Amino acid sequence: MVPKRIPRWFVAGVALLLSMHALADDFAGALAVYDKHDYSTAVRMFEPLAERGDMRAALFLGAAYYTGLGVHFDRQKSVGWMLQAQSSASSADYDFVYGHWQALADAGDPDAQVALGTAYNTGFGVPADPKKAF
Repeated sequence: MVPKRIPRWFVAGVALLLSMHALADDFAGALAVYDKHDYSTAVRMFEPLAERGDMRAALFLGAAYYTGLGVHFDRQKSVGWMLQAQSSASSADYDFVYGHWQALADAGDPDAQVALGTAYNTGFGVPADPKKAF
């Protein structure tokens, strides 16, 4: 027998699960574009994700605005995204983003090397280390 009225909590839970799945797909798409070095498109794809709470996207945006990848350098936007990430990102978010950059940097990607170097220079998300930054 099907209940005549579906509880609101059930509908809300299903909607949340579906939106989380869509966010994951959107992030994977943005990351694939980023990996192809189409940074301006990746930034446009990451922004709505970060605004909806994906802290991995916020970390990518903070780095993009700090390094000027795909956007004009904007310290204020960079700091804004980084502060948002700092207040909400989990260690898994940092591990994912910095691990991704490390893999690209190890493969010789100069943009990933700049992103990682910037992280080590500023000490954001990793311990500050001028030697690693260099």
